[in-house]
Amino acid sequence: MKKRSPEVKLLLITISILKILLKMPDNKENEMELSKLLQEYGEQERTDKEREKLDELLDSASKEVENEEYIINLINDLLTDSTTDADNWEFNLDYIRKNYDMISEIEDVNMSYVNSYLEAYMFVRITMSRP
Repeated sequence: MKKRSPEVKLLLITISILKILLKMPDNKENEMELSKLLQEYGEQERTDKEREKLDELLDSASKEVENEEYIINLINDLLTDSTTDADNWEFNLDYIRKNYDMISEIEDVNMSYVNSYLEAYMFVRITMSRP
């Protein structure tokens, strides 16, 4: 098996952390898995420049989690007969697109988060549709 570079290994750890955070119900299994991944992240040897870059990556990832949670909460507040979650990204994307004008008229809605979500998941949808 080919040995992964430290950057690839760290990126995989980061992705795993994000997946757990997005789906994380309060249970011991997820807590232990997250703790293990964070410990693995901390044990990686890296230069100061690499550490700074990776910290920026984690900060960016944390902001993405915050954005995702904001969108899910927004949609759930607007839905009357059901709820959604991060796994329902296609539903969420379609809902935001169909209701964009109405959402933009709601006072105190962070349209920056809404637009960021639209851009990110439209890219995902386009990428997934390619062979």
